[in-house]
Amino acid sequence: EIVAALQVTLSPEEDRQLTTRKVAEFAEFDGARVATLERLDDYLRHLQTYQRVRDETYKFTETSVGRAIYLAREGLTTLGESELLLSALCHALIGAEWIGLAPDLVEAERCVATIVGRWPDSPYGHLLRGAIEYRRGHPRAAIESLHRARSARPADPDVLIYLSVSYWLAGRSAAALAAISDALAVDPLNPVNWNMSGLVRLFQGDLTGSIADLRRGAALGFETPMCHATLALALMISGQDEEAGAILDRIRTRFPTDPYVQLWRLVWHGRRGEAEVVRAGFTDEVVALAKVDEGCTYVAAAALALIGDLEGSCRWFEHMMRDRGLIAYPYFATIDPFLAALRADSRGQALLEEMKIKCDSFDD
Repeated sequence: EIVAALQVTLSPEEDRQLTTRKVAEFAEFDGARVATLERLDDYLRHLQTYQRVRDETYKFTETSVGRAIYLAREGLTTLGESELLLSALCHALIGAEWIGLAPDLVEAERCVATIVGRWPDSPYGHLLRGAIEYRRGHPRAAIESLHRARSARPADPDVLIYLSVSYWLAGRSAAALAAISDALAVDPLNPVNWNMSGLVRLFQGDLTGSIADLRRGAALGFETPMCHATLALALMISGQDEEAGAILDRIRTRFPTDPYVQLWRLVWHGRRGEAEVVRAGFTDEVVALAKVDEGCTYVAAAALALIGDLEGSCRWFEHMMRDRGLIAYPYFATIDPFLAALRADSRGQALLEEMKIKCDSFDD
């Protein structure tokens, strides 16, 4: 049961040895797998570090992701190289690129190459390769790699959340919701899981379910401004602008320099016709984030559409679809309330038609 809980794969001989030993002898267990962790207590130390890195990464702030990278590097130096710690570092490096803190995924790709080079059958290699493909805006390639990882680690919450966000990217809300529901079943205290579930429900048009999940994410993710910003967006879509504004004010006070907070607040200003505030809000940091996070790309397009800047809105919408891979046509065609001006414009209509073709032709 201990081995099952830790998701350690044992050879038949290892399994025989373990079942014949007493509990007091667990610390003496020597794994036979070459070039991986040799002792169960070592595994626990590596696992603890992996979880700490994971927790910091999923806060998605410059401070937390920087701390995650530091912890991963320190773990590799202190505890030694392992699949877990190389994976932890890769997760953190992907997080850095995700929030615009790193310019590319080159070092993350090197981590994956090291993992698959030493452990060709590693599910972590498949997971992280899938995560990188997602970050490149390639949902089909991401889903293929993530399903390979899931076949070996069906209850891994990181596999499941990346699978969910990749399906969401492709406009496959039912598959995205199924994956994130599985993630919540094994990792219900991760605020990002609730945030993802709320986002998927939002794109399905289930505002009530979306807001309920996003409230749980915000409650759990006190240090994760992204969760609060997503809740504010859903509240605006439901017409609850007063509460949305209060949430955005609170997180702006707590995270005054966070580009997520700065960008998502622009939609609130846009709904009030505050064109100059919106234009001034596109600082270098906000633009950098909008370029690399498809949700933020959408928000950038939405804020500009609300103030009648259709050229800028179409430019961001095109980037969101062609470069970031977000092709959830049903939501953008019928549910989104912010892009009405874009949908009424011939350029926006052409982009939506292109999106529809991409979405309809996506092979699950």
